[in-house]
Amino acid sequence: MAKLLHYIGGAAIVFGIILGIIYGFLDQGFRFFVMLAWWGSGVISGIVFIALGMILETVECNQMYLHELLRRTPSDSSPPVSLGNSKASLSSLRGYKIGNTSEEEKGQ
Repeated sequence: MAKLLHYIGGAAIVFGIILGIIYGFLDQGFRFFVMLAWWGSGVISGIVFIALGMILETVECNQMYLHELLRRTPSDSSPPVSLGNSKASLSSLRGYKIGNTSEEEKGQ
């Protein structure tokens, strides 16, 4: 799919340039701004398609790496082990005060 978007982008650029020359000479004389409009739209749409192709190519590469990593990672089908009561006991900190600056501690 990414290669197809690259080809569509290249074709849009080429056809934009060709159609710009054709429509520039369509009436009497040469209409320069019509040619530039076709060239600009062809180049911009071509760049958009090529960029989308590059993005899709990168996503496909990342998907391939992810599948390889998932294949290499051992799967553990057992449920996770319960940790029990995870609350810590704070009874040993009952008398502690932060920033205790009593006169007795300063002298020691």
